[in-house]
Amino acid sequence: MLASDGNFWMTEYYGSEGFGDIVTLSPVDGRLIQTLTPFSATSADGGGPVELFSSTRGELWGVSSLYGPAAKGSYGAGALFRLTP
Repeated sequence: MLASDGNFWMTEYYGSEGFGDIVTLSPVDGRLIQTLTPFSATSADGGGPVELFSSTRGELWGVSSLYGPAAKGSYGAGALFRLTP
């Protein structure tokens, strides 16, 4: 998706660590700007990001499909997360 900072942002389900990444690309030359790896089996953001949305305030919101917060003795099934470009 094209975000308010003028760059493309996208999710990678498995990513560099196996739990997913958020990648930022330049729309001018397709150059990789950054790779964020906030996802893991123990992260509050969960793992396996599948969606990314832009809010009217310029924030990016997303949904992961694995892990994340869960009650003791349960397994998380994803989380809602927020990024600021």
